[in-house]
Amino acid sequence: MKSNVPSPTKRKADLEWAKTPYPNLIRYKPCGNYFGRVRVNGKLIRRSLETHILTVAKLKLSDFLQDHRSLAINKGESVLGEIIIEMIKKDRWIPLNSSLRQP
Repeated sequence: MKSNVPSPTKRKADLEWAKTPYPNLIRYKPCGNYFGRVRVNGKLIRRSLETHILTVAKLKLSDFLQDHRSLAINKGESVLGEIIIEMIKKDRWIPLNSSLRQP
């Protein structure tokens, strides 16, 4: 007779994640938020897409994958200069040294 007890190989934490019909997109059951999941250099990276709506999650997933695949191409060895250039492009960089600020 089959029992409804999960197999010993499945952890409780694994049961809290739900698959979606889209690759690299998973949902965390307790809060309902969607997460992007990708493996870079053998390391599993899971990041929240900060939404519980599937259509919004699909759109945010493409940005998530693009960011992490560029890291995979660089093999995770980003140089500080490259990081600063990316932050300037995204308007997220504020220089701390006043001599570097543009008037």
